[in-house]
Amino acid sequence: ACCCAPVIFTLKLMPLRLQQGIALCYAAVIAGWAIWRLWESDGQPGQIFLSLLVMAFAFGLATNRRIPRRLAAAVCLMVALIAPFGVINPFAAMDFEAMGQTPPELNAILAWMVPFEIFLLASAYILDYGSKKSEETR
Repeated sequence: ACCCAPVIFTLKLMPLRLQQGIALCYAAVIAGWAIWRLWESDGQPGQIFLSLLVMAFAFGLATNRRIPRRLAAAVCLMVALIAPFGVINPFAAMDFEAMGQTPPELNAILAWMVPFEIFLLASAYILDYGSKKSEETR
């Protein structure tokens, strides 16, 4: 028996545990948003339906289902691709100037944008990590 076997076994389980942890965190945030929207819906059927649909998505993430995980990874990728264009553009600078404020400098924007992008891309990778392999072992 190898003395490194427990370490190797732990390293093999780490991505799955990390995947489940991130999926659970996203599920908690999404469920919280859905409950808030349901509370603020004022009985509108469209808002109630949307909230219940989003809560079903959060339940799928919490139970580590394949389709909600892949959908969450796709949303992370879309936000990672679109977010820089929403912040770093001349129209955003014009909005600041219209309010009488100076637009933030590029280094101030990049100070929070780069870690945010890294987090989104890492989340997308981890949420979709080994999806075929993990589904075959279930």
